[in-house]
Amino acid sequence: MIWRYKNPLQQPTYLLLVILGFSIALPAQARSAQEFRSICLSTEPHKPAEQLQACHQALKAFPKEYRLWQRRAQLYIQKRDYARASQDLSEALKLQPQNFDLLMARAMSYQLAGKKKEAQVDALAAKKIRAQSDSLAALMLTGLEYTQQGRLNMAIETYTQALKKYPKEHELYLARGTLYAALRKNFQFEADFNQALALAPQVASIYARFGKNHNLFGEPEKALPLLDKAIALDSDPFEPWSDRGYTRFLLLSNPNSVDTMLLSLEHMQKELSPMIHDFSEALKRNPKDQRSLFGRAFGYGLVGKFAEQALDYTMFLKEHPQHPDSLMGRAKALTQLRKFTEALEDISLVLKLDPEYEDALEYKLYLLSHLGQKDLALKIAQVELDKDPNLIPALNTRGYLSFRKGAFASALQDFQHTKELESSQGTLMYILSLGALKQFSQARQELTPLLQASPNDPYTLNTQAWIYTLEGKRDQAIPIFQQSLAQTQKQAPWLLDSLLDEDLENIQQFYPQLTVDPRYTKLVQSLSPSAFIYDPLILNKLYETLIELISLLRVAEPLPQKQR
Repeated sequence: MIWRYKNPLQQPTYLLLVILGFSIALPAQARSAQEFRSICLSTEPHKPAEQLQACHQALKAFPKEYRLWQRRAQLYIQKRDYARASQDLSEALKLQPQNFDLLMARAMSYQLAGKKKEAQVDALAAKKIRAQSDSLAALMLTGLEYTQQGRLNMAIETYTQALKKYPKEHELYLARGTLYAALRKNFQFEADFNQALALAPQVASIYARFGKNHNLFGEPEKALPLLDKAIALDSDPFEPWSDRGYTRFLLLSNPNSVDTMLLSLEHMQKELSPMIHDFSEALKRNPKDQRSLFGRAFGYGLVGKFAEQALDYTMFLKEHPQHPDSLMGRAKALTQLRKFTEALEDISLVLKLDPEYEDALEYKLYLLSHLGQKDLALKIAQVELDKDPNLIPALNTRGYLSFRKGAFASALQDFQHTKELESSQGTLMYILSLGALKQFSQARQELTPLLQASPNDPYTLNTQAWIYTLEGKRDQAIPIFQQSLAQTQKQAPWLLDSLLDEDLENIQQFYPQLTVDPRYTKLVQSLSPSAFIYDPLILNKLYETLIELISLLRVAEPLPQKQR
């Protein structure tokens, strides 16, 4: 029953007591009011606005019918209008002053409205009534108290005993099934929830809680159809929307790494829009739903909406200002938006909160390099490597800075180390370092298994193209560059700027004479900061410009080895 739970918004809104006394003949003039009363006391969970209007009309004709006041209070609680709910419950209690359910309901309404003293008074009065009763309400409250005390087995025993007396009460199965889920008793959990559905197949909250618990068991594929049904029956509460968005989140493979997700992003793309939609619907109903804010921010990052991602993380951080993952997420979004200084501030705070956060260290070193503080980045990397010689971010940073200085042999050592530690970035830079040292045969040997495993990965293709370029095989390199860019455009167009950075640095490294070519200069000038606004038209222009830039390599010659 709705009033027997700590959070009534998560419970079904159905009639609390069996209506037996409504067969009394009514005056003819109250006929329309009778219809309204039937509607507002119905168990339909998916028409709350209609039921609320019906209650207004019915109460004009039946002001002394406490169940009408009780029902309207339920509907007000759904709308989070706790003040009006408390008023209606007070009217109901004038008519039924010793009603346990009404006292508990008003106590909960006061609690949600922040009136803790009034809530305590009602709760104590309800307990006195409960102590002299073995009603369903009393048994449910006893089970709840055991649950709050952590005595789950006692709570289960209470619900089991209650079911002997009330075998058709679906909320008893729902309460016991939830406890079985908490104890990881899969078979009993599913049996109780299925029994609850058999007794009340149109109660949306049963489907919603069934799906939520399947998610806790790591079974999102079972949760999704249940949450679909919950939303179909009642789309008003925010929880099923949030839970369904989270379910879609769980169904995505490798949700913590954009790099590994690139390989299957095209496959997952169909899930991203529905996930973002579900979280957005939850936030319409509850703008402070933290899980939906965090989940939508994650989704925005995958579809390249980095401004929206940064905004969602900012809203989340208002409630949780020292949440490292959210600070990290916003820093990544700001990095994509080329707001390096702001991103660095977030990263620095992350490392204060968690000095062992490796991803944050990697981004800090990356940002310092982009802000022109390469010596500081190298110094920090060296300090970290003195502590831990196997720290991948520091090894990659030192290797990258060595590579850009032309110290390819030193870079090769660091990248070989990170390759052995299974860093994908380090592996590709190791292969590129082999190419820079003219060890083309070994570079191709290292590339072959990567291309076989991921033939459409843009970064692997781009590395292959640069090896061909350094080898002087321009006619083979150019189409592979184009293939790499085409795959990026298809899979994740917002990463074009990442390839742009890499290609411009490599051109400057290996073909510096191109940087004074008027054609090259004109193309680079067209890559204004607006190129990094993630608009499809601008991205298409960026794609075309990159193709033109790469085509200039056909006529360029690498510097002799001795000049590097």
